[in-house]
Amino acid sequence: MKRFSIFLYVFLGLAVLGIATLFQYKVSGKSKTPQQPIKSAASSHIKESFPHSVAPISISKPVIDDHQGSDSEVKTAEILRRVPQALKPREVISFDEIEGELERRVRRVIVSTESALGKILILEHIGVATIMQREIFSAEHLVVPIAKNANENVIAASIEQSGFRVTKPFPESDFLFAHLEVETPSALFESFEYLSSNLKGLANVELDGAGSGGGVPSDPSYSLQWHHQKIDSQASWDITQGDDSIIVAVLDTGVNMNLSEFSGRIVNGYDYANNDSNPSDDHGHGTAVAGAIAANANNGVLVAGVDWKCKLMPVKVLDSSNWGYYSWWAAGVNYAKNNGARVINLSAGGTGSSSALTSAINNVISDGVVFVTITQNDGIGSVSYPGSLTQAITVGATERNDTKTSFSNWGPQIDIVAPGRDIYTVNRYGNLDWWWGTSFAAPQVAGASALLLSIHPDLNQDSVAALLLAGAEDQVGGTQDVAGFDNYYGWGRLNIYNSILLAQTSPSVEVLPNKDLRLRWQPPQNAEFKNPYKVKWSNDMSSWNTINSPSITYDSTAEWIDDGSETGAPLDSSGKRFYIIEIGIE
Repeated sequence: MKRFSIFLYVFLGLAVLGIATLFQYKVSGKSKTPQQPIKSAASSHIKESFPHSVAPISISKPVIDDHQGSDSEVKTAEILRRVPQALKPREVISFDEIEGELERRVRRVIVSTESALGKILILEHIGVATIMQREIFSAEHLVVPIAKNANENVIAASIEQSGFRVTKPFPESDFLFAHLEVETPSALFESFEYLSSNLKGLANVELDGAGSGGGVPSDPSYSLQWHHQKIDSQASWDITQGDDSIIVAVLDTGVNMNLSEFSGRIVNGYDYANNDSNPSDDHGHGTAVAGAIAANANNGVLVAGVDWKCKLMPVKVLDSSNWGYYSWWAAGVNYAKNNGARVINLSAGGTGSSSALTSAINNVISDGVVFVTITQNDGIGSVSYPGSLTQAITVGATERNDTKTSFSNWGPQIDIVAPGRDIYTVNRYGNLDWWWGTSFAAPQVAGASALLLSIHPDLNQDSVAALLLAGAEDQVGGTQDVAGFDNYYGWGRLNIYNSILLAQTSPSVEVLPNKDLRLRWQPPQNAEFKNPYKVKWSNDMSSWNTINSPSITYDSTAEWIDDGSETGAPLDSSGKRFYIIEIGIE
């Protein structure tokens, strides 16, 4: 469970609300492996270990050599058609196949593209008659993560001594690139195995996976910005419209920083797709995501974001094709933290995993940054990486009637859902478009996180998640949306106002004539159904007693009376007592 704690001190009938820095958090309901990257579901069925594994791999001899066979030209054309066209594929340089178990095989393809990804490796995991999974990696470099306390210079020298050109691609990166000059999958994997063997005991080696943004524009079909009514933004804005001390990093295709919708809101960012300091948007996805988070309001122009005052940090980690390498994402995560971001939104995901990216995410979360990402848009029961990580706040998408969208991925790693169909937001040309995708559900959660931080700047990933999930509307999406956690909706659909009310929990304490103590506070509307409160009490703070299901009554306020029946001890003669009200889900 994740829980957000409010501390009360009662002395001689007077209550003093303590600063809400006493946090006790944990979450249940997310079947993610803590602090570990999630590997592909098919990994146990392929003889060749997945190349993004941190362990050295054994390379099976191809059963179909590079470009051999009478149907080579036909296969080449078919392969080229299956490459995501956004990457602008030019030609299939080479391919082969290796045997797998359970009548499966892996086709390994090297393709040149006109995108910033350059030359790529594609792994197609093929069943009896269909391609079951496709993964994309760089064919131009390997990634060597640098562990804490490791000697980077020694590792770099070892890479060079192994015959590879070595670079540190970005100043913020905790990894090195070992550059490749290969034309066939066999040569690539032989290089991988050779370097892994040479660095054994010093560092791990992994392929640099690629992922894509999770949303595209669609034709208008719903009333403008219907999502604000659904997630109760308006009521939230009566309490807070944000704070300009909070920076939200938008890790995406960049942002058009010259638009009036972002006037006065942009701080310096970086472009990791082109390795320069100009994170302009050459696709449109990033500008639309930024607009959903924080477009200026009450300026007489276009639309409003969730947070009206936070600053935006554009960090370009996806190229003009809306794709990017995990190494770019890891560098972007580090850059955001190092330059003051409190919230990171990554509306992108891929297959496989990356220890470099996982490490970067773990580090920023431990430093107090809130990390929000997506389930992706494949319409399958598998959450993309890095949304598959325990520590991420992972967001799926819903329709106007609160049912799950057909494209939204689902699984035990999902946390929360938000509107994701026909989201009206700004495009990179300064006009308005309708967009769909989990990419546009996550920014609403990121914006909500920024609003919560404007109330309590000392919140962290777990406490923000506790408030978001406890405030979410449950059982509104149909039969699959069961009480509590489920794999389709997580803990429910985002309701910002509910979460803000929970964050503002400020109990009044009254000593009744019979010496009982009565605590009252304003709950959200879903509190009686969701039961987000626990009470802890102590007379001296040396030890605490927990009431897991306190007898709270709900009317216009929430009320709990300490009459001794649940605590076993009414207020003692010293006239003092301490309480912690915990808010969260379990």
